[in-house]
Formats: sequence, C-alpha cells, structure tokens
Amino acid sequence: MIERNVQAMGALVFVLRGCRQPFCYAPFRRTGLDSCSSPLDVVRRWTDPHVCYHKNMTRDHAEPICPLCRNSDVMLFDRDHREYFRCSRCHLVFVPPHYFLSRAEERAEYDRHENSADDPGYRRFLARLFEPVSECLEPHSQGLDFGSGPGPTLSLMFEEAGHSMELYDPFYAPEIKALQQEYDFITASEVVEHLHHPRRELARLWACVKPNGLLGVMTKRVIGQQEFSRWHYKHDPTHVSFFSIETFRWLADVWQATLTVLGTDVVLFTKRT
Repeated sequence: MIERNVQAMGALVFVLRGCRQPFCYAPFRRTGLDSCSSPLDVVRRWTDPHVCYHKNMTRDHAEPICPLCRNSDVMLFDRDHREYFRCSRCHLVFVPPHYFLSRAEERAEYDRHENSADDPGYRRFLARLFEPVSECLEPHSQGLDFGSGPGPTLSLMFEEAGHSMELYDPFYAPEIKALQQEYDFITASEVVEHLHHPRRELARLWACVKPNGLLGVMTKRVIGQQEFSRWHYKHDPTHVSFFSIETFRWLADVWQATLTVLGTDVVLFTKRT
C-alpha cells in the first residue's frame, strides 16, 4: 500500500491510498499528463525538487506573465482547449503564447473573412465606432485605421466623410511607415483581441496620436468569470487578449488619457495636452 501526502502548487494536496487503477485529474491537462497516468506519475511530475512553480503555471511551459503590464501575479481564469489567465493588476485576460497560431495559420483564418465595404450590415456594425469618433473630429482630419484587414471599410467611411486615412495591417497593409507619423485619430476595430504583444503594440499606437487626438477601440469586453466560461468570443483561435473596463481604465491611467466608454464594445482614449 502506498500512502503519501503531496502538496503541489502551494495549495493542492493529494492523499494516494493503494490506488492501482489509472488516475486522471482535470487540472493536469496541458501538462503532459492529458491521458490517464498512475498516481506515482502524478506525484513525480508535480514534486520535482529542482523546479519551482507559480501556483497557476502549467508544467510544460514557462510561468505566464501578463503581456500588457508584465505582472507575474496572474490567476487561472478559465480552461477549455486553451488556458486563460487573468492579471491581478490590469485585469487583462490572456492566452499564453504556446497556444498562439503560427503566422501562416493566423493568416489563413483572416483570409476566410468575407467583410465587404458593399455590405450594409458590415457598415452598420462599424458605425458603432465610426459615429462617436466622427463626432469628435475637426473637418479634414488625418487618421489611421490599425488592423484594417483584407477588405478595408472603416477607412473608406472616414474618407467618405472628408477625412484622409492611412492603413496598417501586419498581413494586408504592412507598410511600417504608417506607424512613423502622428495622427488626429486612430481606430482599431476588432483588433486588440488579436494582439500577441499588447503592451508593445498599444504603446506604439498611442505614440502616434497627436495631443488632443484620440484612439478609438472596438472589442467585446470581459464581464465576469461565469460569463467568460460560456462566451463565444473566446472560441476564435486568433483571439488571445481580452479586455475589460478595468483594463481600459488601467491603460487610461498609465497614459494619463481621458477615457470615454460607449455601449458594450467601444472606448475612446483622448490624449491630453
């Protein structure tokens, strides 16, 4: 008979008593123990004296760090075929890098999008960002549509309203010079949830906003843990960064920006002089 108490991840205690049948426990998924393993296999894997583990880290991958604020105090927020962690500081919910698609796989996902400037329904969808941004602009303002996608439409709507537009998209409009100038306004519609490096990319965008200019972001927001667990939005394999009101407030504080929250999926950051 085997009797052994094992404390793992700072809180989890197993008492294994004469267990000869295959043993499987859900929290060990994504750790190399996806299939059922013996009790001693579990013990050996989770009590290695040579390695220290964060209470929420996975066994085969590095400890997760928040990609927005670089905080290491994160908690496991949800798990399905991927793991989702939530930062205790900025409240970003994020997917660790080992779940990211390759660049080719990600491009293939975007190539399947069928958004068109000729689609009235798509224009109505984009109007949720277009209209509040337009109300803040002077005539003939200069803007950037970041993450314009394979069928740029939001930029066309602004051009139709008399503004000049530049495009940037890492797959479809990758001219880096678009990120080397300042703009009266920048839009990012259904983009930030795709960012692998939100700290770097958002800082780059904010640096391109002129004083008194604005950054308009449209993305679905995290509400709570229960809602997240059944949220369709997380099932897109290209969605890896999920923002909440608390995250946007944290960003506004860091940037010393004025934050305006509109509806369920739009926020505006205005750069103070």
